[in-house]
Amino acid sequence: MHIELITTGDELVSGQIVDTNSPWLMDRLFAAGELVRRKLAIGDEFEDIVSALREAASRADLVIVSGGLGPTLDDMTVDAACKAFGHEPVVDEAQLARIAAIFTRIDRPLTPNNERQARVPAGAEVLGNDFGTATAFVLHERERQCELFFLPGVPRELKGLCEKHLFPRLKARAAAAGVHRCYRAVKCYGIPESHMDQAVRPLLERHPHVRYGTRTSFPENHVKLLAEGATPQEAQARCEALEVEVRKALGRAVYGGAEDTFAGATLQALRGRGWRVCFAESLTAGLAASLLADAPGASDVLLGSSVTYATGLKERWLGVPHELIEREGAVSEACARAMAEGALVASGADVAVSLTGYAGPEGGEEGRPAGTVFAAVAGGGLPTKVVERRMPFDRNQVRRGAAYMALELLRRRALGLERE
Repeated sequence: MHIELITTGDELVSGQIVDTNSPWLMDRLFAAGELVRRKLAIGDEFEDIVSALREAASRADLVIVSGGLGPTLDDMTVDAACKAFGHEPVVDEAQLARIAAIFTRIDRPLTPNNERQARVPAGAEVLGNDFGTATAFVLHERERQCELFFLPGVPRELKGLCEKHLFPRLKARAAAAGVHRCYRAVKCYGIPESHMDQAVRPLLERHPHVRYGTRTSFPENHVKLLAEGATPQEAQARCEALEVEVRKALGRAVYGGAEDTFAGATLQALRGRGWRVCFAESLTAGLAASLLADAPGASDVLLGSSVTYATGLKERWLGVPHELIEREGAVSEACARAMAEGALVASGADVAVSLTGYAGPEGGEEGRPAGTVFAAVAGGGLPTKVVERRMPFDRNQVRRGAAYMALELLRRRALGLERE
């Protein structure tokens, strides 16, 4: 199937916001067995949107359009679709009632511009929206043999509508055509994408019915596998056979599968031990604890995080000796060790992890460059372990990479993998 994506909005083409919808859509479409052929971002220029819709519909079997369904004057997708394909805009009364009910529920007046969100092209298949006010719809352009899904740009709304309407249709069409698919992912941390690819490629020749791809979500790298078969069982068997080999080839870099998250894997490992954890964070300012808290149920194990940028707080809150910092520096193996051990004592946790370093752009007085990070883990019945890394990345990547270092130390200690 030839699929194209169109995103609209000045905020996207000007760089004011980052398009997160398209990467999510492309990843989920791959899992459904489809690849996106083209992706186009357009500003809020009416004729540009009209031209883009016509051009995409002339090539594609499916066009997914996001954005421009809001209440303001720069939300012009409905009118552009009408002009592009010869429809008249009409108010869908059922959608108007739905929108009015939302405003009644939140005790706000329904303004005339909100009523614009009930407009759709005449003859469109109206999907509505269980996740917001904008009305999603589908145009079936039979002359061009193209189907166009028009979805809100708000990520929560777009994702909910895709899960409810788009993906089930794609799955049903494939099954009706006698094609069944199975998707698996092998998620890794601590291995470069090129090394991961080098390890997997020799396996592919034995599995001709499985499509292979990779995905980077810093600092993770994922292997994506998609198998086809005449039955669901055949597709699953083909996919799982390669998955087993991939996991073996990648070894300890693997932390989970398609439905797993790094934070969730860490949480599961800590739960398995019955451990509670405390963080002591300098350069990450609570990011490591926040990352763990992304996993549902984190309150079962997370006691808290001590954000100690200032030397004085390292001394008062964590008990790091003043003379140690004077002698070794706040960014050092000795300081990281003392921070973790101090957090362990102060919190009463079973295990504690610390982070200190230089996120950049400047390095430190000790001659250590930007990107230098020390992480330490204490407790759990083992000696304190300190790891040093040099990360040649920008400031935000260094901080995110450091937070992952902390979770990896916790995960490996809880799983008993520290000696590998």
